Amino acid sequence: MLTNAIGCECSDPTCPGGHLDQGCTMRATHVIRRIDMDDGETRFAMCYTCANDALDSGIFALVGGITKPA
Repeated sequence: MLTNAIGCECSDPTCPGGHLDQGCTMRATHVIRRIDMDDGETRFAMCYTCANDALDSGIFALVGGITKPA
């Protein structure tokens, strides 16, 4: 399971997270997946802002949140 030490994996230069071409530097809080990928296993860890933008696009679905290490 993912932990809260994972950084956001968003690389969308049009994302409102404001990271442009440098990638997001925020801590990931959500795990999302593309609904149009056949494997059903490809997941991305993203921060709150980037995840919400991706979910609004209609091609991503929420898988879960990031859990704290035990």
